[in-house]
Amino acid sequence: MMYAVIRIRGTIGARREIRDTLKMLNLLRINSCTIIPETPSYKGMLQKVKDYVTWGEASDETLALLLKRNGVENVEEAIKKLKEGV
Repeated sequence: MMYAVIRIRGTIGARREIRDTLKMLNLLRINSCTIIPETPSYKGMLQKVKDYVTWGEASDETLALLLKRNGVENVEEAIKKLKEGV
């Protein structure tokens, strides 16, 4: 399973570890989205930044839309690689 994570708040007044975790998740701006796998380490990162992001399970349709908007030509193959963890 993959999570779609969207940043919803800025980091003014946030602790350094919160800012660092958002950078590690590649959430550099408000309303940016990233796809992450469901692993214990990523779940811990999500709990740390829970007040600054929202997340949920990403369906195949959502993954296809995000990949297509980012210029990926072979969407089905890219989704397969994401799910395999490549």
